[in-house]
Amino acid sequence: MGSVALILEFSGVFPSVFPFTFIPMMYLSIGFIIAFSGFLKYKDKNFNTIRIQNLKLLSLFENVLLYGGFGSLFFFLPFAISGLSGDVELNRLDIFGFQESVLAKYGIINSIFSLFANLFIFAILLAFIRFADKDNLKSRGKGYLLLLSSFSYVVYVLAYVGRDGIVYWLMSYSFIYLVFKRFISITIKKKLFYQYFISIGILIVPFMIISIARFSAMAEGVGWKLLEYAGCQLKNFNDSFYVDPPLLYGRLAFPIFLDILETFGISFEKALVQDRFPYYLSLGVDPWIFKTFIGDLLMDFGKIGTLLYLIFFSVLARFSLKKVSIEGTFTFSNLILFILLYQMILWGVFYFRFYSMNFYIIAVILIALSFKIFKSYSEEKLIVVLRE
Repeated sequence: MGSVALILEFSGVFPSVFPFTFIPMMYLSIGFIIAFSGFLKYKDKNFNTIRIQNLKLLSLFENVLLYGGFGSLFFFLPFAISGLSGDVELNRLDIFGFQESVLAKYGIINSIFSLFANLFIFAILLAFIRFADKDNLKSRGKGYLLLLSSFSYVVYVLAYVGRDGIVYWLMSYSFIYLVFKRFISITIKKKLFYQYFISIGILIVPFMIISIARFSAMAEGVGWKLLEYAGCQLKNFNDSFYVDPPLLYGRLAFPIFLDILETFGISFEKALVQDRFPYYLSLGVDPWIFKTFIGDLLMDFGKIGTLLYLIFFSVLARFSLKKVSIEGTFTFSNLILFILLYQMILWGVFYFRFYSMNFYIIAVILIALSFKIFKSYSEEKLIVVLRE
């Protein structure tokens, strides 16, 4: 991100609204340091055991994700094919009409399959647990089915003529692979490595179809626009830092959580999300641009509030890693929490993606709590580092 940002800055193709200055870049650096500090206790060499304390609950979770993932994949597939047919850019621009006129008709079914699609990273997690389980070699077939079901998220986003599903799937797969690389055999690593590059070859096709449709008519061309997407965050953060819109107190990033608090009589000053637009546009800054998750949090909590949020986030991350740093053991519930937290950072290289995934956050927290509460030591299983 930083390297491409330098290329963009010196090329002059996409000039920033305000000149780069020390203060916003220092603030962003401090924000990243606070956020990442929560994960510094994690070290591959110390992580040697995954403790699963309820195999029946794990099996239930696995089957729900497997069947739900395939259900989601087949539900959204016709819409994805339709979105990539004909005038792709017109389909993308008409996405709100598509949501209201087509998907809204499916009501709760659409919501359920959307949630299953968003849970795809845990289908990948469970697949890798099967690949790491050296005591049950026959289980690996189901692991590959879980990986296949995880593509439901890609298809779900393609149904909205979006590309970020492809990017996030590749990033998430890489993340889970790196967490598990010491637990799986060289033979399986080679297979997964081969399959990963086949996936890239397949996924690059819809990615380029949408990119060409979106950028080919622009003066900068497809290449420069893709480069801008990879490195515009620093420029955009710098510009947004100087805007002082009314604070939203979490209404942008955590709308569902604020609604829940308000049902219990805990209310905040009611600033509407769209109220921030005039403040940005009056200074020539687009409010909807990629500026990292920290830039988005600034809209909600301001400069001091964002740092306080990042400190709280970092403390949660350290809590999820407590047993790993002391005993080298991840309980499955803490592994789930760790993935959720790191996912926010990993995906946050663009923007705070979870603003529209509040129900996903709630679902993942409930799943983690279920494994933490319903322990069954007679059903316990340990996944340990594989030694060939």
